[in-house]
Amino acid sequence: MLLELKDISVSAGNQKLFDLKEITLEKGVIALVGRNGSGKSTFLKTLLGEHKNYTGKNFTEW
Repeated sequence: MLLELKDISVSAGNQKLFDLKEITLEKGVIALVGRNGSGKSTFLKTLLGEHKNYTGKNFTEW
């Protein structure tokens, strides 16, 4: 396992951007695809810890 996230909720101010119940990313090629403005960059910033307005559990194993 590379990365596991549980019960993630991301917001900007008072606006909730998205919720994730559970996601596990395994080693290998991963593609993040979506329309402009759909939250791809926000999701990646949350994974990297750059987006500070989130709650939940982030377990990282490298």
